[in-house]
Amino acid sequence: MKTYFKLTGIIVFSIFCLTSCDDEPLSDDFELNNPSTPGGIDVPSESILGTWEVSDQNIDITQNLFIEFQGESVNEVQTLNMNQESGDITITFTDDGQFTSSGTATLVITGEQSGTSIPEMTETGVNNFASGTWSVSGGVLTLVSDQGEENYTIVSFNSPNMELFTDEELPSFSTILESGGVPDITDLLTGFEDFPDFSFDIEQDFQAELSLSKVE
Repeated sequence: MKTYFKLTGIIVFSIFCLTSCDDEPLSDDFELNNPSTPGGIDVPSESILGTWEVSDQNIDITQNLFIEFQGESVNEVQTLNMNQESGDITITFTDDGQFTSSGTATLVITGEQSGTSIPEMTETGVNNFASGTWSVSGGVLTLVSDQGEENYTIVSFNSPNMELFTDEELPSFSTILESGGVPDITDLLTGFEDFPDFSFDIEQDFQAELSLSKVE
């Protein structure tokens, strides 16, 4: 799931920042929000079995952009919010420890960069739950797929409804580049080859709240 969001966030941040002429410094009293993950509700695996519809998604990404060029440093902070506008995504958990997903969702993306609003965007056809293996223990639902491992705290469970929450620090842009997970955006924009002392990195924090309803 996070693969799409970390790539989308980087592209939105990069385009907005690199096309903006306002490089306003952050205030001295600016602090990043660093909430703690709420405790999970212990739910037996038998209660997870079946097909669940993702009725709502609320994703927040906080990004720190660092640029160094010719001895000058620029630090910008961007927040992105992605809300599910509509969708029919379902996730099916089976007793052999496998899960599959189907359907898509439409997400509305809004945000700010250093106090300036980012134009609203809409992404359609999104489904980043993939398929793989699942387990539940200590109030945490773990999904493992080719996108990696994702841990969701079960903050509410009242069958047929379940609320999940995840809060984690995503790999930095430089780490993602080294892994080959996304293309180097500096290769997509002209002019960077003329500035060998240019450096660029993004640190990201990812939070997601998911609402699921059991359908069968």
